[in-house]
Amino acid sequence: MKAYNGNKKPALAPSFNVMHQNIPGKKSKKQVGVYLDSIMKRFRPAILFISEVNPSLVEANAPSDYTFIRGTLRGKQNVRVCALLKVTEKYEIKELNLDVPTVVIKIQNWTFVGLYREWTFGGDPATKNKRDLELERYKSLIKYWRSLRGKTLIMGDFNFDPRTPRTPHQRTLKEIRGIMESEVLDRGWKQYIQEITRSQEGQESGLLDQIYCKHDDFIEHVYRDNTTGTDHYCVG
Repeated sequence: MKAYNGNKKPALAPSFNVMHQNIPGKKSKKQVGVYLDSIMKRFRPAILFISEVNPSLVEANAPSDYTFIRGTLRGKQNVRVCALLKVTEKYEIKELNLDVPTVVIKIQNWTFVGLYREWTFGGDPATKNKRDLELERYKSLIKYWRSLRGKTLIMGDFNFDPRTPRTPHQRTLKEIRGIMESEVLDRGWKQYIQEITRSQEGQESGLLDQIYCKHDDFIEHVYRDNTTGTDHYCVG
C-alpha cells in the first residue's frame, strides 16, 4: 500500500464546475440578473458560458467576484456569447475570431471553449434560413477544433440535435450532423449530454446544448438542470 500511494500522482487542481446556459435574447436586465443568480447559487461555477442573450446584460449583472469575458466573432460587433470567470489560477483568454461566436479560456494545460452556433451571422436577418452559409461558418470552428491538442472541454448551444432527426427542420442540418460525426466523434471526442436540453410548448423538444471532451477520466459529474425555467437547460 505504501508503494501504491507513493506512485499515485497528486491532483493538479481541485474540482470545479464549468457550465453553459442559453438565455433567450429578448430578456430584460432584471430577468437576466435573476437567471444568473439562480445558476450561481445552484452550481457556484468557476466558468459560466452564456449564449444568445445580449452580453451587455450579462456584464451589467456580473457578480462582483466574477470576471466578465466577451466573446469574438469575425467581422461582427453583435457577438452573442460571453463568460463569467472565477478562478484562483492564472488564466489566458484566446480571441479566435471565427465565423461562429466563441469564448476561449486557458487554465494551466486545459482549454475551455464556449460557443453559440447561431442561425444567423451575428444576428443579421439577411443570413436567416441559409443552411449552406451556416455550414461554411461551422467549418471555421471545425478547422480550429481539429487543431486542438491537449486537454480541452467544448460546450455551448450547437442548435442541432445529434440524434436521429425527428423533425423536417432537423433534417435540414444533415451536413452539420455529418461533419460532427466524421471530424469530431470519429476522432475520439465524446458528447456527454444524452437527454433533451430545450423544451418549449408547441415545439418538438431537442438536445441542442452539448458538451464535448476526449478525457473521460477528468469528468466527475455531468449536469443537466432546468435552473432558470427558460426553454434551455443549464448543462455542465
